[in-house]
Amino acid sequence: MQTVLTTEEMRQAEQAAVARGTSLLQLMENAGQGAAHALLKIHPQAKHGLMICGKGNNGGDALVMARILNKHNVKSDILFVMGEKLSELSQTNKNRLPENTPIYVSGNIDFTQYDFIVDAVFGTGFSGSLPEHISLLFKQINKLPTKRFALDIPTGINCDTGDIAPNTFQAQHTFAFGAYKPAHIMNKTQSHCGTVQVIDIGI
Repeated sequence: MQTVLTTEEMRQAEQAAVARGTSLLQLMENAGQGAAHALLKIHPQAKHGLMICGKGNNGGDALVMARILNKHNVKSDILFVMGEKLSELSQTNKNRLPENTPIYVSGNIDFTQYDFIVDAVFGTGFSGSLPEHISLLFKQINKLPTKRFALDIPTGINCDTGDIAPNTFQAQHTFAFGAYKPAHIMNKTQSHCGTVQVIDIGI
């Protein structure tokens, strides 16, 4: 039977894991490692991808992914779309990236050079409308033939209600961390979530 947790229930589960002795940094490491290995199984021909990161911990998960993929000879560029003032955990993992990792802070990139793109902008905390620059970015990326992955939930979907903002990221594969969230199992979100795979992060 599949476990489905709301955003608040997931936060409580993470805090319970921390109370048992696991750090939030380790949970992020587990999430990023699990997603990286899952991506390699789905896309074994992966060579060069783009991690689209916000400033919070969802972006931090993608930074872990980038480091792990690099060890498998898969290059990952980083695009910070909400500025470079990151959460503490994300900054820690930015500091752990290989020194030659290309990092961008604007969307003026040739997206056709990538064979996969990972959405790690807002994650489960999103509600309302997308910032205009994010909406325009996703409108462009959603038209590409590139393989598209989302971490936890495609940016633009309210995790608990399943409400979908215009130009929400359209993932072909979504890596749900720890458990399914309500939006993962709603019919109206399937065209944006694609195939949903739960990644065990140790909670």
